[in-house]
Amino acid sequence: MKTIAAAILLAVVLPAGMAEAQQRRERPPVYDTGSNVLLRSNAPFWEVGRLSEMYSTLCAAGQFNQVRKNERALEFVGRGGNTVLGVAKGTGWNLYDPQGRAEREADYFFRNDGTTSCEVYYYKPDPNRPKQNDPLQR
Repeated sequence: MKTIAAAILLAVVLPAGMAEAQQRRERPPVYDTGSNVLLRSNAPFWEVGRLSEMYSTLCAAGQFNQVRKNERALEFVGRGGNTVLGVAKGTGWNLYDPQGRAEREADYFFRNDGTTSCEVYYYKPDPNRPKQNDPLQR
Protein backbone atom coordinates (compact mmCIF):
# COMPACT_ATOMS: atom_id res chain seq x y z
CA MET A 1 0.00 0.00 0.00
CA LYS A 2 2.85 2.40 0.88
CA THR A 3 4.59 1.55 -2.39
CA ILE A 4 1.47 2.38 -4.42
CA ALA A 5 0.99 5.68 -2.58
CA ALA A 6 4.65 6.61 -3.15
CA ALA A 7 4.37 5.77 -6.86
CA ILE A 8 1.22 7.90 -7.24
CA LEU A 9 2.84 10.79 -5.39
CA LEU A 10 5.96 10.54 -7.59
CA ALA A 11 3.82 10.39 -10.76
CA VAL A 12 2.05 13.63 -9.76
CA VAL A 13 5.00 15.61 -8.35
CA LEU A 14 7.65 14.77 -10.97
CA PRO A 15 5.79 16.16 -14.04
CA ALA A 16 4.80 19.29 -12.09
CA GLY A 17 8.43 19.92 -11.14
CA MET A 18 9.60 19.40 -14.73
CA ALA A 19 7.00 21.85 -16.06
CA GLU A 20 8.11 24.45 -13.50
CA ALA A 21 11.76 23.99 -14.48
CA GLN A 22 10.88 24.47 -18.17
CA GLN A 23 9.03 27.70 -17.40
CA ARG A 24 12.05 29.08 -15.54
CA ARG A 25 14.31 28.60 -18.54
CA GLU A 26 15.59 31.84 -19.99
CA ARG A 27 14.06 32.91 -23.30
CA PRO A 28 16.43 32.75 -26.28
CA PRO A 29 17.72 36.00 -27.76
CA VAL A 30 16.06 37.57 -30.81
CA TYR A 31 18.35 35.58 -33.09
CA ASP A 32 19.13 32.24 -31.49
CA THR A 33 21.73 30.98 -33.94
CA GLY A 34 22.50 27.87 -31.94
CA SER A 35 26.14 28.87 -32.13
CA ASN A 36 28.66 30.57 -29.96
CA VAL A 37 27.62 34.19 -29.95
CA LEU A 38 30.65 36.42 -29.53
CA LEU A 39 28.74 39.70 -29.26
CA ARG A 40 25.21 41.05 -29.00
CA SER A 41 24.87 44.71 -29.84
CA ASN A 42 22.31 47.45 -30.45
CA ALA A 43 24.71 49.18 -32.85
CA PRO A 44 24.04 49.17 -36.61
CA PHE A 45 25.52 45.95 -37.99
CA TRP A 46 27.29 47.68 -40.91
CA GLU A 47 29.63 49.41 -38.45
CA VAL A 48 31.44 46.12 -37.93
CA GLY A 49 33.70 46.82 -40.89
CA ARG A 50 33.79 47.77 -44.56
CA LEU A 51 31.40 46.18 -47.03
CA SER A 52 33.47 44.54 -49.76
CA GLU A 53 31.91 44.26 -53.21
CA MET A 54 34.60 41.79 -54.32
CA TYR A 55 34.23 39.44 -51.33
CA SER A 56 30.42 39.73 -51.46
CA THR A 57 30.40 38.73 -55.15
CA LEU A 58 32.71 35.79 -54.43
CA CYS A 59 30.50 34.78 -51.49
CA ALA A 60 27.37 34.80 -53.67
CA ALA A 61 29.24 32.58 -56.16
CA GLY A 62 30.27 30.12 -53.41
CA GLN A 63 33.96 31.05 -53.66
CA PHE A 64 34.46 32.94 -50.38
CA ASN A 65 32.33 31.58 -47.54
CA GLN A 66 32.27 30.33 -44.00
CA VAL A 67 33.15 26.67 -43.64
CA ARG A 68 30.43 26.36 -40.98
CA LYS A 69 27.82 29.06 -41.17
CA ASN A 70 27.60 31.06 -37.94
CA GLU A 71 30.07 28.83 -36.08
CA ARG A 72 30.85 32.06 -34.26
CA ALA A 73 28.41 34.91 -34.64
CA LEU A 74 27.72 38.54 -33.87
CA GLU A 75 24.08 39.39 -33.17
CA PHE A 76 22.74 42.86 -33.85
CA VAL A 77 19.34 43.65 -32.38
CA GLY A 78 19.08 47.42 -32.57
CA ARG A 79 16.95 49.85 -34.51
CA GLY A 80 19.70 50.06 -37.12
CA GLY A 81 18.85 46.59 -38.38
CA ASN A 82 18.49 43.18 -36.80
CA THR A 83 20.82 40.58 -38.23
CA VAL A 84 23.35 37.87 -37.48
CA LEU A 85 26.85 38.03 -38.92
CA GLY A 86 28.94 34.89 -39.11
CA VAL A 87 32.66 35.23 -38.43
CA ALA A 88 35.75 33.94 -40.25
CA LYS A 89 39.43 34.86 -39.99
CA GLY A 90 41.89 35.69 -42.74
CA THR A 91 44.21 33.10 -41.22
CA GLY A 92 41.83 30.48 -42.60
CA TRP A 93 39.76 29.74 -39.50
CA ASN A 94 36.21 28.94 -40.67
CA LEU A 95 37.00 30.38 -44.11
CA TYR A 96 36.52 28.68 -47.48
CA ASP A 97 38.74 30.64 -49.89
CA PRO A 98 39.90 28.43 -52.79
CA GLN A 99 41.26 31.44 -54.73
CA GLY A 100 43.38 32.64 -51.79
CA ARG A 101 41.94 36.18 -51.78
CA ALA A 102 41.75 36.63 -47.99
CA GLU A 103 44.07 39.00 -46.18
CA ARG A 104 45.71 37.17 -43.28
CA GLU A 105 45.29 40.08 -40.82
CA ALA A 106 41.60 40.65 -41.61
CA ASP A 107 38.44 39.44 -39.92
CA TYR A 108 35.46 38.67 -42.16
CA PHE A 109 31.79 39.00 -41.24
CA PHE A 110 29.17 37.29 -43.39
CA ARG A 111 25.53 38.28 -43.77
CA ASN A 112 23.24 35.94 -45.73
CA ASP A 113 26.09 33.50 -46.44
CA GLY A 114 25.04 30.76 -48.84
CA THR A 115 22.67 33.03 -50.77
CA THR A 116 23.01 35.27 -53.80
CA SER A 117 22.44 38.27 -51.51
CA CYS A 118 25.53 37.50 -49.42
CA GLU A 119 27.33 40.51 -47.97
CA VAL A 120 30.87 40.32 -46.62
CA TYR A 121 32.20 42.99 -44.29
CA TYR A 122 35.84 42.98 -43.34
CA TYR A 123 37.87 44.58 -40.63
CA LYS A 124 41.63 44.96 -40.73
CA PRO A 125 43.35 46.71 -37.81
CA ASP A 126 45.37 49.77 -38.69
CA PRO A 127 48.92 49.17 -37.42
CA ASN A 128 49.43 52.94 -37.02
CA ARG A 129 46.40 53.38 -34.77
CA PRO A 130 46.85 52.68 -31.05
CA LYS A 131 44.62 49.88 -29.76
CA GLN A 132 43.02 52.12 -27.14
CA ASN A 133 41.67 54.36 -29.97
CA ASP A 134 40.33 51.45 -32.00
CA PRO A 135 36.89 50.35 -30.77
CA LEU A 136 37.20 46.87 -32.26
CA GLN A 137 40.60 46.24 -30.70
CA ARG A 138 39.81 47.05 -27.06
